Amino acid sequence: MPKRSGLALAAAVALIALAAGAWRLRPAAGVDPRAAAPAPDAVDSGRSAAVSKYPILIPGGDEVLAGHVQFRLVGARLDRHQDAADGRPETLALRVTVRATELSNIDTRITAENVRLLASGQHFSPQKPFNTQLYASQSTDLNDMLFLVPASLATASLQLGTTNGSSALLVLPLSR
Repeated sequence: MPKRSGLALAAAVALIALAAGAWRLRPAAGVDPRAAAPAPDAVDSGRSAAVSKYPILIPGGDEVLAGHVQFRLVGARLDRHQDAADGRPETLALRVTVRATELSNIDTRITAENVRLLASGQHFSPQKPFNTQLYASQSTDLNDMLFLVPASLATASLQLGTTNGSSALLVLPLSR
């Protein structure tokens, strides 16, 4: 029994000393211990903010009418695609899902050529082609689109059109 009580006493003393702050790491010679760790506000908050900012989810619900086709934003997601050397995002991937509904008795085609993302004075084409054929009244189709955009993008509008030349703008708020 004496060994156990001795171990228990040593463990208790160690815990008390640790709690009291008696055991500290000694800095290397010539190093100021106050400068060893950066202040909390000196940490690179820009990088951590950039990392935690994504993904940004954009809720659906907004609708626009281009000729006789109604476009409804189902939802969108803005996420990191490619990072710069410093770890900050350089290129973002914007995935947009839109439902198109034909409101008349006319057949309509919607292709990637009829869709553009307008942002910062630039036009971005979808990364993958798609071809939607809407037949007669009330036919509906979902379109998933992917755009690669610069990380500096804050707002954008999706220009949605049909092969008959009608188009409309759907605003996408990209910042939180």
